[in-house]
Amino acid sequence: MMFTGMQRMATRAALVTALKAADPFIVRAHDLLLKSEDLAADLRNPVWRMGYSMIVAIRGMVTAQKGERESALTLLALAEAIATGPAKEMIGPMVAYVDGGMPATPVATESDILLKRGSSWGYFDEGKLPDPAWMQPEFEDRLWFRGPASLGYGDNPKTTVGWGPDATKRYITTYFRTRFDVADPARIKGLVLRLQRDDGAVVYINGKEVRRDNMPKGEIENGTLALESVGDSNETRFFDQTVETVPLNKGANVVAVEVHQNQARSTDVSFDLEIAAVSTPKSVTGSAIPVATFREKLKAFGIPDMILGEFWGFRAEQFIRSGDSPKATEALQQADALRASDENDPRTLRLRALVAAAGANAGEAARLYAAAMDAMLKQAADGKPVDLRPLPSALREAALVLRQTPADLAFVFRRLAGESLPPFEMELALNWAKKKAGSDPAALSQIWYGLTDGLSRHNEALTIAESVILSLSKPKAGAPAAEVHQHMEWLQFRERSIRAQGNKAAADALLTELSAAPPRDPALGPKLIDLSAHYNGNLYRGSSLSTLSRSFISLKGVSFDLRGLIRLESGILPDGKTVNEKYNTKHPLEQKEIKIGQKSPAIHFLTSATWGRESRGAEVARFVIHYAGGIAETMPVKFIDDVADNVPTIGDPVNAAQVGWRGTSDSGELRELSELVWKNPHPDKTIQTIDFISAKAKAAPFLLGITLE
Repeated sequence: MMFTGMQRMATRAALVTALKAADPFIVRAHDLLLKSEDLAADLRNPVWRMGYSMIVAIRGMVTAQKGERESALTLLALAEAIATGPAKEMIGPMVAYVDGGMPATPVATESDILLKRGSSWGYFDEGKLPDPAWMQPEFEDRLWFRGPASLGYGDNPKTTVGWGPDATKRYITTYFRTRFDVADPARIKGLVLRLQRDDGAVVYINGKEVRRDNMPKGEIENGTLALESVGDSNETRFFDQTVETVPLNKGANVVAVEVHQNQARSTDVSFDLEIAAVSTPKSVTGSAIPVATFREKLKAFGIPDMILGEFWGFRAEQFIRSGDSPKATEALQQADALRASDENDPRTLRLRALVAAAGANAGEAARLYAAAMDAMLKQAADGKPVDLRPLPSALREAALVLRQTPADLAFVFRRLAGESLPPFEMELALNWAKKKAGSDPAALSQIWYGLTDGLSRHNEALTIAESVILSLSKPKAGAPAAEVHQHMEWLQFRERSIRAQGNKAAADALLTELSAAPPRDPALGPKLIDLSAHYNGNLYRGSSLSTLSRSFISLKGVSFDLRGLIRLESGILPDGKTVNEKYNTKHPLEQKEIKIGQKSPAIHFLTSATWGRESRGAEVARFVIHYAGGIAETMPVKFIDDVADNVPTIGDPVNAAQVGWRGTSDSGELRELSELVWKNPHPDKTIQTIDFISAKAKAAPFLLGITLE
């Protein structure tokens, strides 16, 4: 907003009058807030901090009207250090006012939010590409639906987008567009993109791609799948990434985002985006005021040591970020003096580490940062309040601080990798996590995820994957399911890292090994039928049943040989296609001559169906049991009565008597299988073979195991 000279004078006069009238009340409110019985607890309360910072800031404005500029800047600097929430955005203009009068237009600062979370977006959810130029600024999107973020379905979004007519074949991609304004692009040296995406996304600004997250390299199409399914807290988490080369315009700018699913049967989509400006470093408030003057003025205002410790620590970090190491060291010395009673205070240790890193003292920085992280975790394990600035609040309460296994500690880095940390601090956190992880594959997997999902540092992630694979022995026949799963997991990590580098041919070359079933345990008896010759599905790579072999518990008295699955083709789905036609697969309509060669009073089948739903009682498959002598029996498999969809949803009817396993996928989604027990009418006859045949229903059947009683 532009102000004329007359408007400027009138506004200033009104402000002076209001501040003078408020002066005694502000001073009294400030003194009352400092009479707290537990100031340490208050400082951990964001609402208290917001209120206190605003009181201090207004007191600073009152002081400025008295002509005491240095005292005013001292109070405003203190307010900046304590502020949380909306108070942070309000204090910046106050500083600008005291420093040089009311600015004609807002001045971009490092913390400027250009696009807030929860903003309104246009969206296109028709399951196809809206237009080849849909991400360009000139594209006409006025006919798109609009709504506030978060947008999606399945995770209680503010705006629900469509997924198509078939819940078993949901749209892979949804498209979003909105606008944000930039006052002075010349001041902005980059943007922090805080992206919530489930599963993957590509972000464009003014038509140029600026970020790709959990998506493969190369051309992105409407049907391109995200690299990995997102689960648990990552579905609603915001992943930070700073981009430096951004084509910004003065005034309106267009941001466009396409969000992709990892699979068509995914039950949820989440999207939101916040954009913050990273501006040319501004001077630290009151940076020209000597430290001794700051100390005297803060003492005169009656600021307690506990708050002063917060102030000097925050100020040291400001100087570190602005590149002024001497002043950062000076501020840190003040913080140290106020915290001298606790040499292991994690906040002070961290700031010392950052000062050392800024001064190119890498060894000392690594030592101090490790000490800070260890001190913080010890505090949490001892049940003490934790206050280490970059640590996400969710981690402060996590059980990992009690267990502190190498994997737990490495998970701290995985979470920090999604935060907006200075690059040198990210390196310190990574080095700390690597030392804690050692050679533990479970811990190194957390670092791999941090490098891959949080930082897109795929070369380093691949190096870790290669080193772990070399350290693991290839599982032998009969190896525990957990050992097989670990080996397959790291093979997938290697394949994903190579694919993310853009080397599709090398990644595709690994698919044969990833798709192969593990060797059968020679200790298994003949009653657990070997289906190896018939497997056409994998229980590891891309499987939502990858936890099955590790978590299966017999509910009906028998076990199964669980190493793969037999998938059959469906009939015509609601969109007029079969599963093979939709997904370019080659599943057969039947698998014949599964060899048995034994007698048995009963047969157990671990089976289910997927992709489509049928009416209750509709036949989806049948088993044909062939005996010596040429006779045969048929066992029909009916929807709901025998099997239900293996991805159950709320309200689905289920025959509880047929449930053979309930568990979750690696991403935490519920999965369900049926265990059908067929009583043999000819127990004295040898069963030669069994055929597994699709009934060409909308629900495509699959089989995981056969066991004889």
